[in-house]
Order: sequence, then structure tokens, then C-alpha cells
Amino acid sequence: MRFAIVLGAGGPKAWPFHAGVLRQLAESDLAPAGAELIIGTSAGSAVGTATRYGATPDEIIRFITTPPSGPELAAYGRSFPQGHRARLRASLPRAPRLLLDALPGGRGVGLAAAGVLPAGIMPTDLLARLPRVSADAPMPDGLWVPAIRLPDGERVVFGRDVTVADTRAVEAVQASSAVPWLFQAKRVDDASFVDGAIDSPTHADLALDIEPDLVIVSSVMTRPGNRPAQLLARRALQEEVDRLRQAGVRTVVVGVDLEIASLLEGFPRRNPDCGPAIADLAARLTERALLA
Repeated sequence: MRFAIVLGAGGPKAWPFHAGVLRQLAESDLAPAGAELIIGTSAGSAVGTATRYGATPDEIIRFITTPPSGPELAAYGRSFPQGHRARLRASLPRAPRLLLDALPGGRGVGLAAAGVLPAGIMPTDLLARLPRVSADAPMPDGLWVPAIRLPDGERVVFGRDVTVADTRAVEAVQASSAVPWLFQAKRVDDASFVDGAIDSPTHADLALDIEPDLVIVSSVMTRPGNRPAQLLARRALQEEVDRLRQAGVRTVVVGVDLEIASLLEGFPRRNPDCGPAIADLAARLTERALLA
């Protein structure tokens, strides 16, 4: 059976949830190592890359709850923009013409917002910290990482698209995780990229390219709530699930419920000890979803 695993965006909170989903899949004869494809967006790209390089769910949880070392933080501080001109450039909109995508017929308000938000000053260096993944490790087979290219707003899928076939794995993660307003855009192959979650937190529709029998989606940003980001995430995922099911693909969605959502508050910095509990609950939801 050809199956794909989709690991969605969600910041550090997504790491233990994805870890629990992956652990249960392995116990249900759907081990991630046997997946034809893993699609990882933003935080999901980090977990997906680490998984492809052999990191276990427990390692993933331990890693996200371990702060960077003193030397790492010192090096990170030195990589911030220096000087008045650099800070001024960081305060300017990234790609103002993308504002047109908010109009009827455009590609959505998320993309429009990414274009008009300031570029951000935080470097993406710390986003390259991954368990079991060296700085020069290539993109592993069977991993696709979507990011948004600026200034045209096009989706580029690292690991699939020819133009980025030789990209290092950590560069793809940095590109897919460069949240607008917070992080600098990531330069790869003379192009700039920002967070893939701008267009969709999951990009589950990419799985159609491999004609799978089954797609399992681990989604954190679609958690309960009426914030704009949550509403947009649920709509995007529903559209992708509809396309998959219309194509005859069995699609299983594992999403955050109210119990897990309460545990996610403050994770990982204020509440690092709840990582295993989040993973256990996610595993239980996965088992339920697979049986439905």
C-alpha cells in the first residue's frame, strides 16, 4: 500500500503532537520509514526531516524541550542585522504587490499579508537545529517541503522541484519555517523564501502527485477556536481533503482536540514537561482516526 504522511505547521507546539502521531503509526503497521512520501510544512518540515534521518518520537520531544546552548545563542545574536540600513530594510514590506491576492480571484489573504508585512529581523539559524540532521545533510528521499517564494508568491516544493534538487535539508526547513514579520526570508539558490504555512498549513494536496492509497494528515493549526488563522487553516485543509477523497484516496485527519489544546498552552518553554502527555493523547487520537 502506498501511503503518505502529512505533518502540518504549528511551531514548537506541533513537535510533540506529530511525534505522538508518528509513534502510533509505527505501532499500526504504518511506520514512517515505509511511507512513500512525507510532506512537512514549517514545524512539520523539521519533524519530517528528523524522522527521515532516523530520529525517534522520544528524541523529537526531548530536542524541542532542550534550549539552545550558550555558544549557539551567542552566535545567533551575532547574526542579527547590524546597522541602521539593515534594520530599515527589515522594517519594509516584503512584496507589496502580493496585496492584490486579497482581492476576489486572488490566492488568499494569507499570501497578501505575507507580502505587506515587514521582512522581520530574526535570522533563521536556530531553525536549522534538528535531531540527527547535520548542517550539510542533503534532502532525504521521500520528503517534500513547501515554501513560498518571494516576490511572486509561488509555492516551491523542496525535494520535488528541479530548481532546488540539491538543497541541503536544513535550508529547506529554514525556508518553510521563516514566519513573516518574525524571521528574515531564507535565501536559497538566489531566491528568497518564507513560511509555507502562508499558503496552507498542510499542503496535503501535494500527495496526489504520487497517487497514494492512503494519506494521514497530522494537523495542529486546525485546532478548535475562531481566530482567523484557525478558521483559514480549517478551510484550507478541508479543501485539500475534499480533493484527495474525490480522487479516491482514503484520507485520515488527526487534529488537536480541546484536551490537547489546553496542554499545548505554554509548551515548550513554560510547560516543557507536558510533551510526553501531548504525544500520548495524539497517539490515542491517531489510533481512533485509523479505525474510523
